[in-house]
Amino acid sequence: WVDLISRKGGKGQNTKIPVLDELRRNTGIARLGFKLSSAIIQPTALMDGATLIGHYAFTGATDIATRSDVRKFVLDNMPEVRDRVADDPAFLDFSESATLKKIQEVGYWPLEQLDAITASSVAWGAYTKKMDELGLPIDLKNPNTDAVEYAQKIMRRTQASSSFKDVPLAISRGGLTGNRSFDRALLQFQTFMLNRWSIVRHDMYRAGIRGGVKSVKDRDFRKAFNVFFYLSMAYLAEEGLRRASKEAVAFLTGEKPKYYDGYTTAVANNVLQGVPFIGPTVSAITYDSEPIPSLSFLDTAKTGVQQVSGKKESTKTKGLIHLIEAGAMIGGIPGAVQVSDVAVSKIK
Repeated sequence: WVDLISRKGGKGQNTKIPVLDELRRNTGIARLGFKLSSAIIQPTALMDGATLIGHYAFTGATDIATRSDVRKFVLDNMPEVRDRVADDPAFLDFSESATLKKIQEVGYWPLEQLDAITASSVAWGAYTKKMDELGLPIDLKNPNTDAVEYAQKIMRRTQASSSFKDVPLAISRGGLTGNRSFDRALLQFQTFMLNRWSIVRHDMYRAGIRGGVKSVKDRDFRKAFNVFFYLSMAYLAEEGLRRASKEAVAFLTGEKPKYYDGYTTAVANNVLQGVPFIGPTVSAITYDSEPIPSLSFLDTAKTGVQQVSGKKESTKTKGLIHLIEAGAMIGGIPGAVQVSDVAVSKIK
């Protein structure tokens, strides 16, 4: 633990692959920057908070949205909320180029803001829950130390902290294979998923269904159901919002939205994605996609080469766009994937 803190999660250069780190950072920015669906599903993380604090997550969101004094209290007294950026270490990696860095930061701005609001809502909800349990009135001028500590703990557990001290060791130190760069590339964008899985494994199964090691009397079926219910609502809401974002883009472009699966199948696939390693592997096989997100530009480039070699001019144009997209992904241009999708959809 001391070594982890002193190195801020890092290890020696022999456990890193600089080129892979660069690709992971750049492709991540290209895929998530200015991505509407990724931004609008951020508030569904309130339901992850509700798995442990119930309705307090939603009352917390109401207070954060309507009361400036509550927002000030949270920022003044909860440093982990104040210092929070977003739920994935990818949001902390930017280009060394000052100009490109500014563009990348703008691309992530909607994600960061909605994540900060959601995390603050859960933290404040947890604070009010703890104060109710203690039977104490809330005084915004006199914060309760125990409630503040509890609030930050709940936020860390349900909102996937991006801090090096809280992320899984596979991401912070390469605890999976021994190589930090490879592990971070393999688990890119999965920090929240790993955090959600810990709630399923520990709070729903171990504490809720299985019970204590020495006695099953410790099990809490109500807690298990609470986790199951709110995570189910989260998965349903996430897919609904993704489809709504596609409908919105389709409305603006005049094209019909494209869905790879029906709603039920898509939700089931999203649930499967929440199982470490199994979900991404199945998706890679089912959709013939690159299992390592950092190398997804290879699939795009492959498609581009195949289409450029086609006979139709429209197909060749699509291929050229995909090749440009692959290059933009390597270069870390935010919104490259979204712009490419719109451009390709316009070509008949």
